[in-house]
Amino acid sequence: MSDSQAQLSQQRYLIGSVLSPAVQLWLRSQAERVERLEVKIGGRNREILNGYIPSIAIVAEGVVYRGLHLSKLYIQGENIRINLDRILKGSPLQLIEPVSVNAKLHVSESDLNACLGSPWLEEVVGEFVQPKLPYSICLSTSRLELEIDRLVLRVSEPYPAIFNMGVTLPRHDRIELLDPIVKTTTIPAISTPLETIELDLGSDVFIEELNLEDRELFCRGSIVVQTDEG
Repeated sequence: MSDSQAQLSQQRYLIGSVLSPAVQLWLRSQAERVERLEVKIGGRNREILNGYIPSIAIVAEGVVYRGLHLSKLYIQGENIRINLDRILKGSPLQLIEPVSVNAKLHVSESDLNACLGSPWLEEVVGEFVQPKLPYSICLSTSRLELEIDRLVLRVSEPYPAIFNMGVTLPRHDRIELLDPIVKTTTIPAISTPLETIELDLGSDVFIEELNLEDRELFCRGSIVVQTDEG
């Protein structure tokens, strides 16, 4: 084997045996759970060995991120700079600068129901819905249903109630729960329209497409992944 072939073989070994596992470990560290993860790194060896990743494609399934359950997640990123010199010495991967990645995600009805105990959903219900009711509802025994362009929350405790609302995308960084109505079967029965609920997703999020279909939500957009210091 010539010197150039040996060098090329060593470079491929470093990328396959060091960089790819480091990327996967970093991705898993960002989420509470990842059942399946595939990573494909694109670029020339010389670029990558200088800590520059021209492109990366990620496919993940069974993801739990900040209490949000995702059936499928697809991510594509470009122009990523990492601390490869430190990775080769055993340090974990770090981003040198923020990077914008394109993402597609699928959220099933069962995914949403797994989120019912998450702090962010309890915060939304506590801030926008709970003040309109004369009693506290129990999310842990409730159920979310996805319909075409609508979201339905069925509450069973302490009294049966139904929250029916539309879902729209007024801006790329916001989601609106449009014209929510709460109906109860208590005596006397309540049928109360609520104010539109606006969820601010933050300046790092840019949603291009949001579709609610029967039992599944699809979202496409981009998000800025910050450095550890960011």
